[in-house]
Amino acid sequence: MAETPMEEMEPWERDVGFTLEEPVTVWPRRPAPAREQPPNAGQLWTDAEYEEILVAAREGVTDMDDVASRLGRSRNPTLMKARRLLPPAERSAPADRVMRMLREHLEEPDYDWERVTLEELPPRPVINPPALTGIPGLGREDLVRICYALALAGGVAGADLMSRVTREVLTRGLTFALIELRVDRLLQQGAEVTWDHARADAGRWVDTALSPAALEWPYLDEEHVVPPYW
Repeated sequence: MAETPMEEMEPWERDVGFTLEEPVTVWPRRPAPAREQPPNAGQLWTDAEYEEILVAAREGVTDMDDVASRLGRSRNPTLMKARRLLPPAERSAPADRVMRMLREHLEEPDYDWERVTLEELPPRPVINPPALTGIPGLGREDLVRICYALALAGGVAGADLMSRVTREVLTRGLTFALIELRVDRLLQQGAEVTWDHARADAGRWVDTALSPAALEWPYLDEEHVVPPYW
């Protein structure tokens, strides 16, 4: 009996010795060792503990770990409380300088640490930037339309005003908005031009309007004549 030839299998279809149904061994994670908490962790702070920090400062202790060990506390809460004994402006001092600075203050005969712990920095003043006025205070659309109107008015507005307006338009990058307005005006006024011609005319018109040179008419767009006052 002739053997039936097996269909050739793709590499990923061949038996490689396991199936997806076989269980995957997952090794359990080793639990992290429990960290022993200081005896006074989580307890309310007392005046006696503040006094102990002051005693350590007078003795010249600078290592915050040593101070925390005396109190049976963790280092970070002890550092926070030690900083609280400093004037508000000094409470962001580096950790290795807190006890030194506290010792210097304790050498002052009238240093009242209890009062100091109640002090806070005054809130930062709210500074409101001054409101923009004049040409810089104009909205985007208003600025574009005013620039367009001044360009149509020619020398009536005066060179100084036109210069300040066009400078603001260029600073804000509104040249393209001015071109779009020119295109809309041409098409709404019934200029016998295609959109492409109107777009080309608007680009040249805006270039002229934003330059110191006066706008001259007739303004030619190939075979079309577009009045500049549109």
